[in-house]
Amino acid sequence: MGYSGWTQSTQLSAAEARLLHGAYTVCVSAEQFFCRATQQVASSNLRYKFIQLATLHREAAQRLPGTGAQPTKVIDVNNELAAVQFWYLHQTATLPEQALQQPALTELSGLLQQQLRVLRRLTATLRSKPARVALAQLVAELQISNDQLQPLLKELPVTRQ
Repeated sequence: MGYSGWTQSTQLSAAEARLLHGAYTVCVSAEQFFCRATQQVASSNLRYKFIQLATLHREAAQRLPGTGAQPTKVIDVNNELAAVQFWYLHQTATLPEQALQQPALTELSGLLQQQLRVLRRLTATLRSKPARVALAQLVAELQISNDQLQPLLKELPVTRQ
């Protein structure tokens, strides 16, 4: 990721800190999901996009406040953020038991759209310019990755032979 405007000394209100912590925990959960899902897909194109999304979320988590938080606990700051995080956590937990199925990929398509909507709204509510810039750049990179991923989610087989 290309942004570096966030510093630990940036002043945030308590509400902004909670919202950014929510974005952080979603990023950590998403990274875990995409790392696991990478092992479950047969398509090298889809695997490559999942690796990119895992990297994108890992780098975003490193730049957002919340290091040391418990990403395995569903956050309660924003219902939509919590729903996105819960989906990632649930899918990550079930992947070792079963291969990633087409219905999950269809859900992922909608989930990424929801994640983008929530992050855009979150960005608009932040008052801290460095935090807004950091989140806006995450949203932009996630939008690009999502646009490239959508056709792959609809066309390619999922399970590895």
